[in-house]
Amino acid sequence: MRNIFLFLMVLAGLWVSACQNKKKDDISQKSNQVSSNIPVYVGTYTKKEGHVDGKAEGVYLLNMDKENGHLELKSTVAKIANPSYLTLSSDGNYLYAISELTPGDDSNGYIYAYEVNGNNGLNMLQKLPTNGLAPCFVTLDREGNYVFVANYLGGVVDMYKRSKDGQLTHIYSQQFEGSGPHGDQDASHPHEVVLSPDNRFVFVPDKGSDKIWILVLDKESGKLILNKQPYIALKEGAGPRHFVFHPNGQFAYVINELDNQVQAFSYNKKEGELTDLQSVSALPSDFEGTSVGAEIDIHPNGKFLFASNRGHDSLAVFQIDENSGRLTLVEHVPTRGEFPRNFSIDPSGKFLYISNQNTDNIVQFLIDQESGKLSFLNNYSVKTPVCLGWGK
Repeated sequence: MRNIFLFLMVLAGLWVSACQNKKKDDISQKSNQVSSNIPVYVGTYTKKEGHVDGKAEGVYLLNMDKENGHLELKSTVAKIANPSYLTLSSDGNYLYAISELTPGDDSNGYIYAYEVNGNNGLNMLQKLPTNGLAPCFVTLDREGNYVFVANYLGGVVDMYKRSKDGQLTHIYSQQFEGSGPHGDQDASHPHEVVLSPDNRFVFVPDKGSDKIWILVLDKESGKLILNKQPYIALKEGAGPRHFVFHPNGQFAYVINELDNQVQAFSYNKKEGELTDLQSVSALPSDFEGTSVGAEIDIHPNGKFLFASNRGHDSLAVFQIDENSGRLTLVEHVPTRGEFPRNFSIDPSGKFLYISNQNTDNIVQFLIDQESGKLSFLNNYSVKTPVCLGWGK
């Protein structure tokens, strides 16, 4: 009897061990399934405005497969008006979206703060007014302590202090002035806020004044102070829109909305100063239609620069000379949709996604790591998309 009892005890132990191992395997498998996807948040237009027929519901959540980059639409995670631009904290725990409202909508625009929950959904923390209308851009500083909003109407950049729990307190507004010869340049129109690689300086491309403003981020006073070189002036009617630094920190680039030029600068990181280097067209030399520049970005490897054209509906690909910073055209690629706005390179650097605002689609391209050339992969239906934000 004693031997039979011991035998049964051994069998029971083996059974418990097997169940525990199966449970671990199941947990591991579920964990692997979760880690195989990256959450992607899409900013959109939801209302009919003068420049767009918004059809979306708000901020959309998609999943991206890490292996093939395939996108799958999951749900609407924030039903707010015209969340045309959004950004996430570096840890992926908080998302900030602007509500691009115009004079017919409200007396000001808004910024929303959200906490990302365990299902990659959004729990709203705050809704705060911006000190202008048509806010068109939001970003965090490189240390995650401040959030900045560019108001297209009103010439104002707002600065918010960010707490550890993701909430915002408005602490400063920077007013800009100026105008230009083009019909869209009746006043200052800040279009973006970009922090220098060392987080000391703030650059604001101003479509209305044909200037890129340069400010010092004064952390002691919680203000922005005009730099010794307060701005760099571009050609009249250029309309600077979006701005980007090269990964090596020696060069910077802007895409001009109105003259369709990509302008290169050398960068003095000690003084926060820009010097003209080169200007090249983002459009083919034989193009005769109407087109305006939109987005600009550099591949993480520092070899290639991309720029989007609304009207020609293309992406311009340039090779970057990493010694001189100068650009050489590689190709123009159709975006397979109309009015391409923001585009984004995924965290791995393998794929580029372009949002075609007027044809309700996001198009995925494969990036050749040696030449920078783009190969079409997939087309996804998303209503009135503008920008993409990568979660964790």
